[in-house]
Order: sequence, then C-alpha cells, then structure tokens
Amino acid sequence: MTHRKNDRSAIWPLACIYSQRFNAGKVDREATLQEFLKSVTETIGTQNPAADPENDHFFKILACGYYVMYLKNPAVNSIIRTEPHRRFFLRSLLQYIRIGFSMASYCIDAQGCAIGTLTPIDSLINHSCDPHAATFICSGTIKVVLLRPVRRGEQIFTSYGPVWWEEEPSNKTPFTCRCVYCDRGPAGRRWRALIDRDFPLGAVDDLQKLHDIALRMDFNSAAKLNALKQFIKKHARHYPERNFGTVLDSYRMLLVAMNRTDVEALERARAWAEDN
Repeated sequence: MTHRKNDRSAIWPLACIYSQRFNAGKVDREATLQEFLKSVTETIGTQNPAADPENDHFFKILACGYYVMYLKNPAVNSIIRTEPHRRFFLRSLLQYIRIGFSMASYCIDAQGCAIGTLTPIDSLINHSCDPHAATFICSGTIKVVLLRPVRRGEQIFTSYGPVWWEEEPSNKTPFTCRCVYCDRGPAGRRWRALIDRDFPLGAVDDLQKLHDIALRMDFNSAAKLNALKQFIKKHARHYPERNFGTVLDSYRMLLVAMNRTDVEALERARAWAEDN
C-alpha cells in the first residue's frame, strides 16, 4: 500500500475536535467536522475509487474514528510516529474496513436485525464470481451449501459479492478478483462465451417444468428445493449458461429463505422452552 501525502493534514481536524477542549463561543465544531469530511473525501476518495461508493463515506468515517482512538493508545502511538507512518496507517484502516465489509457473512435474526460476521471459514473458502457454494449463518454456525457439483481435487469457492449470473452486480469487491469470469485473457473470453450458448431443447422443457413447480402452492419448500437439485444435477454439463445461472440463483435464494425459517422455528422453540 502506497503512502499518500496530505492524508495526515486531512485527518488532523477530527483529532483536534475530539482530543482538545474548545471554547464553544470561538470554535464551530460542526463546521470544522464538515470541513474535515470534505478534505478526507478529497484526499482519500479521489485517488483510489471505491468499489462500494454508496457505503464508502461511512467506511471513511469509521476509519477516521479508529485512527483517532488507536493513536491515543501509547503502544500504537510509539510505533506510528512519522507522517508516512500515519498516512499508511490511515489508508490501511480504510482498506481493512472495505475488505472486511465485503467479506462479512450476513444473516437476519428473528427480530429482523442484520448481523455481519467475519469468520475463520473466510480463510478456507476464497471468493469467486463463479462460486460453487453459498455461505450463510444459521443459529451461531456457518453453513456452506454446494450450489453445483465439484470435481475431485477442485477448490471450493463462494461469493463475497458479485456473481456472474447477475447482469449488473449489486455489490463489488474492493480487491481484484482473479476468477475465470473476471479473467480478461483468452481463457476468460472463452469461458464467458459459453454463457450465451443456446440451452438444449430437453433442458428448456425441464426448465419450464421447474418454473411450473415453483408456482404451485401445493408444493412445499423442500419439494421445490429437491426439484432444483435434480435439475442442477441433470444439466450440470451445460454449465455455464445464462438460464442455468438463473436456476442457481433461485436455488440459493430458496436456501436462504429455508434457513431463515429454520432459525425462526428454533427461536420459537427456545422461547416456548423458557416459558415452560
């Protein structure tokens, strides 16, 4: 990570706001803070465009807060002593927060609150825009469920952001993805060309049957999940293909919904046990 000049001068006003006592009649803290945020955006934001621009303003504020608080610790302050050190430290905090948010596994608890967790599984299963598995949290445990078959000896990947079957990915990673979908070389071009192949007629018929099953109210989630599994297993040889990607996404979404239902049922059972 490279040093950027003027980072220290950009962060200093916030340190002043929170580390010194001001005379309220002489200093407008709100104006000082706004000026600080503007300078941080100009210094940090323009030199390295964010992968998640919607949340990056929030990430910068977090980085600034951690920066100020860490430098109050004598042990940290004894290491971060020079201007280049401080610039590097600030930018490292920002990059750490960006990556941390992108790699967090999220779940919705029974009260509807979103919980994000960084877990050891993240160091075992790498990111790919062409994932084999879906990863989610269930009652304090991490579930990794295969979306499609994996060959013996093949590394298992999950997605910590975009996937290839999304036309316009809703989120991006702050790191450079090196998966086959993101490969700009000949191998990547050959792989992406497979996405727009025509689906065989037999697969199209099965896809229509799958669609009909999804609309049937007399089929429960388990039956629909089984139908999706059978389709994926039967037509795995046609992967990657755009329609196949749609099926994988439906499979993943149903897994998430069923997981949430299981969590809610478990919470109700615990509540009942406590009351009785």
